[in-house]
Amino acid sequence: MFIGGGERPHIGSVSICERGGEAFTMSVPEHKDYIVSNKAAQRIAEVTGQRCLVVVGIHIEDASKWDIQKLLEHSDKCVDLLLEKVRLL
Repeated sequence: MFIGGGERPHIGSVSICERGGEAFTMSVPEHKDYIVSNKAAQRIAEVTGQRCLVVVGIHIEDASKWDIQKLLEHSDKCVDLLLEKVRLL
């Protein structure tokens, strides 16, 4: 799964996870995309029972706390949509 957006989508982090495990995450220095990729990978692995890889790259210059909160909410909705699409929610 790729979650990207904002002014400049990119690869900021990758997380891989197996059901019941903790995500293994790598992040580009000074990027906080790992917050989204880690959570998404753990959730997808738990619901699907399958190993999964999530790539995230979201960038908004000078993002406010409100912007960040909305990005986190929208990222959760992306995962919901994916799981609904594969009929797991």
